[in-house]
Amino acid sequence: MFSAKTAKADDCGSSTVCKCGDNVTTNYTLTSDLNCSGWGTALNIGADNITISGNNPSGENFKIVGDGSNGIGISNHYNDSDGYNKGYNNATIENLTVTGFMRGISIYAASGVIVQHTNINSNNFDGIFLYGGVVTDATITKNIITLNPSGIDVAVSGSSITNNAITSNETGISFSVNSFNNTINGNTITSNNIGIVDNSGKLNSLTNNNFYYNNRAIGSPANSGFLSNNLFGNLNNNALVIQPPTNTYQLGDTIHFTASTFNEDGTTACMHCATITLSPSETSLTYADNVSGNITGFFIPTRIGTYSLTFSVTDSGGNKTERQILYFVGNTSSQTTRYYFRSTGTTHGQPYGTDAYSMLSDAPNGSESWQCIKWVQNSPDVEPIYPLSFLANVNDNIFYTTFNNSPFMGVERYADHNGDLVDYSVNIPQSGSVS
Repeated sequence: MFSAKTAKADDCGSSTVCKCGDNVTTNYTLTSDLNCSGWGTALNIGADNITISGNNPSGENFKIVGDGSNGIGISNHYNDSDGYNKGYNNATIENLTVTGFMRGISIYAASGVIVQHTNINSNNFDGIFLYGGVVTDATITKNIITLNPSGIDVAVSGSSITNNAITSNETGISFSVNSFNNTINGNTITSNNIGIVDNSGKLNSLTNNNFYYNNRAIGSPANSGFLSNNLFGNLNNNALVIQPPTNTYQLGDTIHFTASTFNEDGTTACMHCATITLSPSETSLTYADNVSGNITGFFIPTRIGTYSLTFSVTDSGGNKTERQILYFVGNTSSQTTRYYFRSTGTTHGQPYGTDAYSMLSDAPNGSESWQCIKWVQNSPDVEPIYPLSFLANVNDNIFYTTFNNSPFMGVERYADHNGDLVDYSVNIPQSGSVS
């Protein structure tokens, strides 16, 4: 059970040093790290038109640190006689590191708020939470947002999210049903489980963003405001569906490939909008696409080694999707990598939270446990030493105990919290294998 420390919230700022739980009522620059483990909220914004800064002239920005409780690193709302009524306007939060809380920065029903040049990482729910329905003109820019279940959670209208590095979160940016007319431009969204989920069904402008190496770039069909984005190296794409190879090949084999192309809404075919290149090149490379956006082709390898087939699709909205598929030609070798199920959080954008943890190469030193109502999942968090490979089989040799004594474990190709997006295998016995 978590028990938060309580104390009278004092006003602070300017030359008055701020303590955990205080209300910042005048501009304030931290002079050291602020460790608020065990507290609810580290700092509350307590007035309009103030700046909280962690600028450290002699080194890294100062940190506000929590412990994964129900706390908030920096909170911008106040409680009046009607409950949480609104936040303070025109606050600026900059040059900080905010880490370890339930939510890093929480902005409620305020206008003109700026969050910039801040590292927001390893919080237990949201990195930045915009909510209250009437937040307007919020600017989230030039931040590093990493290792949060949700990097930026948007439940408002009229915000601007630009030029951020959003990396290794479960979801990079999430829009609720109440969010619309937000501008998302120039962000680099990398190695997340899902880059962006837009549940609003309304027009948000997403332009000139770079989606690199996410499990899935867009978790829902893009709307008409999704324009001129780059989507490179993502495992799952709305615009490009590729049938990957399932075996190795020998010299002289005819290697066939198929793919389907769509506009980024994921439903309408993108006709004649794909180009395919092969490295190393082969004169035998041949492909054709039809009016339904289906591509078929083949090539014949003349050398031993690894071939990379690059599919590039530019849709009607100017969004460019690119994916590489590897083909192995010649003899291959195999080796076994052993992972242990651990209660350690993931660090590469896999699902993260109370029911999703890691598989590591190091065995635990003692008993570890984790739980959820229906299921738990663990995913590898240490890369094997062979970067170019097929996963030949999984041997689970389970000696772990489950509370409900379930006789089964399952294997999925891509770790994900959304059952619509994963490739599940059938359940397998506690001691068995799947290929």
